[in-house]
Amino acid sequence: MYVVKVLVGNFTKGEEKMRVPPSKDDPKNTSLLFDSVVDDTASPKIFVIFQDHQSYPEYLITFEHVSY
Repeated sequence: MYVVKVLVGNFTKGEEKMRVPPSKDDPKNTSLLFDSVVDDTASPKIFVIFQDHQSYPEYLITFEHVSY
């Protein structure tokens, strides 16, 4: 398991099975996409990013199974 810092940027509400974030409503630049999506824009608890460069691993946590 990793503990990472994540750059979420500008976010909007996501939908199941999204492969890329939706486009921002900007008539000047239709290729401008949101950076991430969330479960609820008013009180987000789940953030989804789409690019690896949006996260920075800080710690690797490993577990070991101990049998008695």
